[in-house]
Amino acid sequence: MRKTVLLLIVLFVSFSGLYAQPFSKVIVDTTTLMDANDSNYVYAVADFNGDRVADLYCIKESNTGSLKTEVHVLSGAAYFQKFIVQEATPIPLEPGNYTYALADYNNDRVPDLYAIKKRNTPGNKLEVHILDGANRYRSFLLQTSTPLDVNEADYIYSVGTYDPNRTDRVPDVYAVMKSHSASLQTEVHVLNGAVRYSAFNLQTPTLLSLKNKDNDFIVADYDWDAISDVYVVQKDNTASGFLELHLMNGSYAYQRYKLETATPLPVKAENTLYLAGDYDRDDACDFFAIRQGNTASGKVEVKILCGRCKKPKK
Repeated sequence: MRKTVLLLIVLFVSFSGLYAQPFSKVIVDTTTLMDANDSNYVYAVADFNGDRVADLYCIKESNTGSLKTEVHVLSGAAYFQKFIVQEATPIPLEPGNYTYALADYNNDRVPDLYAIKKRNTPGNKLEVHILDGANRYRSFLLQTSTPLDVNEADYIYSVGTYDPNRTDRVPDVYAVMKSHSASLQTEVHVLNGAVRYSAFNLQTPTLLSLKNKDNDFIVADYDWDAISDVYVVQKDNTASGFLELHLMNGSYAYQRYKLETATPLPVKAENTLYLAGDYDRDDACDFFAIRQGNTASGKVEVKILCGRCKKPKK
C-alpha cells in the first residue's frame, strides 16, 4: 500500500513538473487561405484525414458556384495553407438555417458533418442531417426529426457524447439552453444518437446561472474520457481581465467544474469564433480562436491555445 501511495505521489509530481496551466500558451498563431470578412462561410474543426491534427472546416452556405452548400477543409498539419477537401454537398443553400458540427456517426474513423436544422422545419422540430465523411460529404447517412422544438434564441446546438455506461459509440446532439429556462440555470439537453435522436438521454440544469448572457458554449471532450464536457467561454466581465474558460464536467452531469482558468486572450474580441479540437496530438482538446473579420492580414486568422501545456525546458 505504501509503495502504491509513493508511486502516485511521484507520478503527480512528475506530471506537475512537466505541464503548465491548461490553455495558458499560444501554440499556433497563423493566417489561413480564407479571406476575412466573408460572411458566406461558417467554421468548424475536426481531424479529417486521421493524422491526429485538427483541420479547419470552411462551410460555404451562400453564393456557391455549385448552388449547394460546400465543404472546404484546410489541413491543420499544413498550418491551414492547403485544402484537402473541396466538395459540394446535397444540402441546399439556406444560410443561417443550420448549425454545423462534426463527429463520427458510423464509427469509420472519418468525421461526419452534422447539419442541425434550427429554423424553417416542418412541425417546428429540430432536425438532424448527417453527411458521410467517407464519401467526402456528398451523401447522407441520416436525416431525421427530433422531439425538440426549434428555439434558436434560447439554445446553442452541437454534437458530443454522453454515455456514462459506455453502451454505445454513437455521437449525441446537445442543446445547451442559455436563456429563459424554468430552472433559472443554464440547462443541458442531450438527444440520444443510439435511438436516432428520437429521445433524450439527459435533461438537466447545470451549476451555471443565466446571469451572463455574453457567454459562448462549446461541447467537447477535454480529456478523452468518452463523455463530452461543456466549455463556458466567458468573453466579458471576467475576474482576470482576460478571456476565461470554465469547463463543466460531463462525468458529473455538468454539476461541477472540471477546470476553470484564465487564458492569454483578450476579452471582447470582435469577429472571433471559439472552437475546440486536438491540434498537437496529445489527446487533450486545444482551444481555437478564429478571427473572421477585420484582421491585419486580410485573411481569417487562427490562434490555438494548448489544452495540455508543457512547461518550457530551462
